Amino acid sequence: MENAALMRGVFFGRSSALRDRPSGRHPLPRPICRLRHKSGPEPLPIVALMKAKSLQRTATQLGFTLIELLIAITIVGILASIAVPSYVDYLRRGAAEEATANLADGRVAIEQFYLDKKTYAGSPCPATTSKFTISCGTPTATEYKITATGSGNMASFVYTINQAGLRTTAGPWGSGNCFITKKGGSC
Repeated sequence: MENAALMRGVFFGRSSALRDRPSGRHPLPRPICRLRHKSGPEPLPIVALMKAKSLQRTATQLGFTLIELLIAITIVGILASIAVPSYVDYLRRGAAEEATANLADGRVAIEQFYLDKKTYAGSPCPATTSKFTISCGTPTATEYKITATGSGNMASFVYTINQAGLRTTAGPWGSGNCFITKKGGSC
């Protein structure tokens, strides 16, 4: 029976100091645990056992703990290790698409020149891009070859096109008789 009497005295509520505030409410109600003393009805606080104040943050305690910061930094690091390589591949695909588009435009310009002059000699060469150097070599009366050679992070890429429309690719994404413009692509 004594244990039951002790347990009936445990309750959660607000202290009288908080009830006397003008608003009558505390932003974070804290648990107050009391046990009834054996000899009388007066409840005794159990501060030594629960240390309720040390378990809760008050409105004046701001900031993050070291563990919270380490977890956040770890999550950001994992996301960055996934996102950065994908972004680099995205930039490389964009540069490859730009180079192949310039080669196709150059081919159209050279073919239009041939229709006007009946020779490829002296034909215009397409413009160089930020990641590719485009060269036309020396076109003859019946042949030409436009080559786009990569620079920077595209240094190992080479795309070519000739008067017959033959497209070739040589690079880390593969080689073949087409324009390979993405990782894992094939002809």
